[in-house]
Amino acid sequence: MRFLRWLGAASLVLTLAASNVAAAVKPGMKQARPAPHRAASTIDNTTHMDANNIDMIVTNHGSFAEDLHSQAAGFFYPKGSTKTAVFAAGPWIGAKVNGQVRVAVGEYSQEYTPGPMANGTFQPDNPKYRNYKIFRGNTTSTDYLNWPVDQGAPVDSLGKPALLGDVMIWSVYNDADPTTHTNNAGSTNPLGVEIQQSTFAFNRSGPLGNIVFVRFKLLNKGVNQLDSMYVSAWSDPDLGGFTDDLVGCDTTRSLGYVYNATNSDQIYGSTPPSVGYDFFRGPIIPTGTPGVFDTLGMASFNKYINGTDPKSSGETYNFMQGLNADGTPIINPVTTQPTHFQVSGDPVANTGWLDTSPADRRLQLSTGPFSMAPGDSQEVIVAIVVGQCGDRLRSLNHLKGRAAWLAAIFFKLMDGHDSNASLGGQILLAPAD
Repeated sequence: MRFLRWLGAASLVLTLAASNVAAAVKPGMKQARPAPHRAASTIDNTTHMDANNIDMIVTNHGSFAEDLHSQAAGFFYPKGSTKTAVFAAGPWIGAKVNGQVRVAVGEYSQEYTPGPMANGTFQPDNPKYRNYKIFRGNTTSTDYLNWPVDQGAPVDSLGKPALLGDVMIWSVYNDADPTTHTNNAGSTNPLGVEIQQSTFAFNRSGPLGNIVFVRFKLLNKGVNQLDSMYVSAWSDPDLGGFTDDLVGCDTTRSLGYVYNATNSDQIYGSTPPSVGYDFFRGPIIPTGTPGVFDTLGMASFNKYINGTDPKSSGETYNFMQGLNADGTPIINPVTTQPTHFQVSGDPVANTGWLDTSPADRRLQLSTGPFSMAPGDSQEVIVAIVVGQCGDRLRSLNHLKGRAAWLAAIFFKLMDGHDSNASLGGQILLAPAD
């Protein structure tokens, strides 16, 4: 287990129309999306996190990096281009209630609805359950002045919006409405979990200009004890052309990533980037020693291709635990030993278990297990990091270097909940880009 660090602060709201882009829908690839059960005034699918070189669509109901209006990729890199490096992403949660598996899935359809929970359940539709976007230095915007403290939005010691990064999008959603649990990978009773999501980024040069952070604050607002609980960062990472993707993980960094199989990508040509998902904070659990706690990192990494997606909550929960869909152990073909981490080798060094047979990949990195009693809360922070430097393997190496640098400065970056105050010193020691 890796000790990870804390994060806190706020942001401002600007709703942008979804970009008219050349990224085409993958014909026949995604399951049909049901009509949103919430009113159009509440479903927000058009807010962009575009503070730096990344332009990522963020919704208020458990989906990001996908343009749900056009059912096309919603993670543009570099910003201002029509090139896309991720098709879809979202949080997955799994736990046992009285021994029975329950899950909530943010995938091509979402089992979450906007708004906080009250009295153990979801609340009626309300237009104020939207994305709020705030910016550093702007204290007069509509979203700053109407910061939804009553919904749980974070504030500083003066009661003002607590800004993370230079730009932040905040919203809250929950899985408590049983009518939304219709995804093939889920379809269970609700867990009763509220998620307060802060998506933030820095408008800086160097590594920080190629990173987006997503902080999930999980609250058990239901009536059930949640045991053997896992949280996953799930993604369909279509890196340019979607048929030539490979994925892998670095267990020393709690990092899962996608990289191109060749140096001739349909969208990025000879210089395809690499995209990584890094757990920078996992759930905090007791160690068994009074007063001593541990912070969980990546507990498992799974991959699968289009057409082999989990078809039940049981298969989903098995993936979260680092098992095959049928619950059998994963065997590393190089060591012949059981493992919870698929394709954990080093593609740059060409060692260990490597992904082969490029295809339309999904990846899922999970943290856990932990328990949540009614009223408990936990935080999970994921950094989405992009590296691009020459060919496909140099881009992957670039990504890993940025992830390692970020791990080294993470405390200072967020120290005192004031990112401006902590951007000297080690920030200036960033690796050359």
